[in-house]
Amino acid sequence: MNVVYNKLRSKSGASIILALLLVLITSTVGVVILSSGTAASGRMARLWEDERHYMLVTSAADVLIDEINGKKVTIEIKRTTGESTSYSFSVNGKSPGTQDSLLTRTARCFIFGENGEPSSQTDYENLFNAESLFSVQRGDPSVKTIEHKYKIHTDINGNTNDVNVKLTLVKSDGSFDAELSSSKSSAKDVYSINIRFIPTFKEGYTIESQTEVKKYEIWWEAQEIEVG
Repeated sequence: MNVVYNKLRSKSGASIILALLLVLITSTVGVVILSSGTAASGRMARLWEDERHYMLVTSAADVLIDEINGKKVTIEIKRTTGESTSYSFSVNGKSPGTQDSLLTRTARCFIFGENGEPSSQTDYENLFNAESLFSVQRGDPSVKTIEHKYKIHTDINGNTNDVNVKLTLVKSDGSFDAELSSSKSSAKDVYSINIRFIPTFKEGYTIESQTEVKKYEIWWEAQEIEVG
């Protein structure tokens, strides 16, 4: 009994117990601090990723709007008659080429269809025989939308990133939707902006000697913007 009593009164034993308690407490506090710091760093990383993709898509949207708003595309279609009938067309005063901009390509697809140029002499004849291009578009029983995909290259802090652009042209009225998106760490986790561009359309007809000219002018303005 005296041995147990003496051990209970021993100051050295109490010191060891207090030291062990202190180590336990500090270890617990350290684990809590480390866990909090790890969670906070994870949240900060996610916030930075969200901010980066926001900057990517909004910057690309600003560039796209600047490149499209109010920029006029002029397409002239000529029919020359004589011993035989021939047709030709130009875009902004130049022969059509393969290096079209997104805007000129969109205008060509609206007027001629998905390939952006007449597929036969009948296509030319329909444009000249119709009083208005809109009557041709609305009377066409074929597909009313045309979809194209592009990429806009952006640079943030020396890192090049691609923003995907899906452009859907509504042929019946000439409007088109542009969806800009950037995928984050998960393929299902996407930041996107949808922009609807509304057209202003003008057409004219002139004839001189044996040459008839159908002139189409079209330009767009961003009028509806939705963040998705």
